[in-house]
Amino acid sequence: MLKLILLFLHVRFNAGGLVVRGCGYLGDGHTLGAAVYDGTDNIYFLGGYGTNLTTRLDSVIRLNVDTYESRTVGRFPVSIDSGATEIDGNGDIFFFGGFTGIYQETEIYKLTDEYTTPEVVNHLDYVGSFISAVSTGSNSIFLLGGYRGYNFQNIYLYNTTANTLDVVGRLPQAMYSLAPVYDGNNIFIFGGNVEPNGGIHSRILKFDPVAFTIETLNVTTNKNHQIHTAQYIGNNQSILIGYNQSGAAYFTRFHHNSETLEDLQVNTTLLTQLYYPTSAFVPKNRKLYFHGDKLANGEYSHSVYCLEFPEDPEITCPSEGLHFLPHPSNCSLYYICADGKLVRLETKIVGLRPYLYN
Repeated sequence: MLKLILLFLHVRFNAGGLVVRGCGYLGDGHTLGAAVYDGTDNIYFLGGYGTNLTTRLDSVIRLNVDTYESRTVGRFPVSIDSGATEIDGNGDIFFFGGFTGIYQETEIYKLTDEYTTPEVVNHLDYVGSFISAVSTGSNSIFLLGGYRGYNFQNIYLYNTTANTLDVVGRLPQAMYSLAPVYDGNNIFIFGGNVEPNGGIHSRILKFDPVAFTIETLNVTTNKNHQIHTAQYIGNNQSILIGYNQSGAAYFTRFHHNSETLEDLQVNTTLLTQLYYPTSAFVPKNRKLYFHGDKLANGEYSHSVYCLEFPEDPEITCPSEGLHFLPHPSNCSLYYICADGKLVRLETKIVGLRPYLYN
């Protein structure tokens, strides 16, 4: 077996050279909104808080990921924040719950007229904000947790064709602001907050959307990082966006096969402070888009930011021992494997001298 021994001589570069860049501009500052990619060229931003957290938004804003052009294409009947949005396998976009400043909402909206007009098509059997939604394709959208002065524990299945809502499971405890992703087989649930005091939830959950069973994995995210959004980027990997008490942004990669976490080294010079960011991943350009940056003057940025993730090949790690495997297409990168699990992807180091042996 060929093994790669690496001699570390100097400092490490950013893994993969990840840099936060500006990738769009919305008509208002945004936080506590919802975002969804429509499968073509656009990301839709629904509701949220405006520039200075004093004005809720009623807008539906469409951002073209090719031209970076954005415009308001529709409006809710009320100004609303902290709702959840998802797209089903038919390309229909739905919005769930939210908060108007006076009421927690029960409405289920569907974007009609080419995704411009939110129309009420059903109601939740509970009222609440900070609900999380994840689509498994076809006509199934799962709703997780929520908040209304107290947290919710139920897992709901919304059938977008039959327009029905059913309880299919329960979270281990009442939670809200979770970050779920679907990898084609299972729903992994990250972050969020828990009762009784809204503390950070750091355990990772795994939900089977067919058997409706849930388990708690033996792996935790950083207990000091608040995670409110995550995106599946393919190849059994998800990216988690978190921030600490000071608002400093952190990005973590979750490897689904090995169920391990990898802290990413990212240049975040453009960011000031993250606060309840929302995100969407666009497979065609491999970019993760997000917003929710709080500026030094206390206002929220109009900018949409992005990170580009080049496609990674599927890596099979040897079952035993520590191994350093070369990237098959990028000679500046290598993988670290330990006892059959992919630990992380690294960038070679200044002065790195590899030695190959059998």
